[in-house]
Amino acid sequence: MTELYVTINDRFFFQRLKLPRGFQGNARIHDFYGRRGMEINEDAFEIMDLLDSGNSVTRCIDALAKNYGIDKHNLEPVVQAVVEQGVKIGLMTIERSKPAVRKPVIPQCAQLPRDHFPQEVTLELTGNCNLRCKHCYGSFTPGHGDTLQTAQVLSALDQIKAFHCYDVRLTGGEPFLHPGIWEILDAAVNIHHFYITITTNGTLVTPQIARRLKEIGKMSVHISIDGHTPEINDAFRGVAGAFERAVAALKSLKEEGLGVRINHAVHQGSKDFIAKMWDFADELGIPILMGQVYRMGRCSETANDIHIEPSEFYRAITSVRHRYGERGSHGSNEGSSEGYIRRCDGGWNKIAIRPNGDITPCITYPHIPRFVMGNINEDSIEQIFYGFDRDAMLGCNNAMAIAGCKDCSDVSVCKSGCLAISFAETGRMDRRDSFSCARQRAVSGRPKEP
Repeated sequence: MTELYVTINDRFFFQRLKLPRGFQGNARIHDFYGRRGMEINEDAFEIMDLLDSGNSVTRCIDALAKNYGIDKHNLEPVVQAVVEQGVKIGLMTIERSKPAVRKPVIPQCAQLPRDHFPQEVTLELTGNCNLRCKHCYGSFTPGHGDTLQTAQVLSALDQIKAFHCYDVRLTGGEPFLHPGIWEILDAAVNIHHFYITITTNGTLVTPQIARRLKEIGKMSVHISIDGHTPEINDAFRGVAGAFERAVAALKSLKEEGLGVRINHAVHQGSKDFIAKMWDFADELGIPILMGQVYRMGRCSETANDIHIEPSEFYRAITSVRHRYGERGSHGSNEGSSEGYIRRCDGGWNKIAIRPNGDITPCITYPHIPRFVMGNINEDSIEQIFYGFDRDAMLGCNNAMAIAGCKDCSDVSVCKSGCLAISFAETGRMDRRDSFSCARQRAVSGRPKEP
């Protein structure tokens, strides 16, 4: 009988975690380019670890039977199910010869001593931006004053690494206007081996820049495009030619083999053209993420011109529902822990460092004193992260306690949406994010609009 082996794609890595309340697994698989993560249990983790170590499927079953005293015939369907699911999601392929030892993007991390830690950190490198987007949450402009010094960023990366953080996102303003961007990227990718995502407007990314990014190492680049034509996009982004340069950047990055995604904020000017926006992304062969504008920053000044209502967002997403595929499946609240589903990871498993050194729970939170956890110029990231009062700042973070959410079949998927958007839209933290509700209803095919 021919031995079968499994090769796990280099874009994936595993991490054992001591997860906080509200999570169901105790390990995670991370997809470097697809920006997906999933919690898995210890059994699945051990099977994948054995297969990833060069063992054949048969030897994996033998090892598990020996370790746990379980009949091999009872283990075969369990291992087979893990392999079949892994193949289905692109995690692994089946081979007939022993594969070479792979080099995952990120090395495995040790189990961590605390029950929460920053797994995802966003560095808002600068407020300087060469565009003037109508929806900008930070009201960033050309020459905006605040910029993190390169030494500050490098120190922050050192501190973040001590947490065994794996996911670092660089944004702005426009990150490619930061004078130390190349030194920062080199340290993040080649010294600390972070999973790096750059969010940019793309207008400064030339073929030479794309090639240099590829030379530094593996990373993903997200480019914001807010219309399928130059007329729609450039009117929204405030600078003529922004569309053409962003599209050219997408093509250059894709040609270099980097992970690329389009970010699109649905607004008054684009809400009736979402299918065309998706067609545009498909023609480029690039995935797209649909979000929405919300009343924060410059959008609070221009809301009447660009803001959409949840019902309009529902109709926009419904128009492309069939393209969401399995993302449209219903959720379930059966996995909740004692009636608790943590609504937001901000301040628990992720933080954002703003251009003046302030730390907020995530990049979406308005940069106002109420949501400032501390400042890296005054205290270490560890002191700030473990020293602030989460309950006082974030209020009710249990999706099961939000009116209208407890009995919803999608609550474990939607989790009542984004706390920061709830605050931006209603001024309160104990309300659901109606846009997230609209998205989930649309994607899962629920007929009634919110």
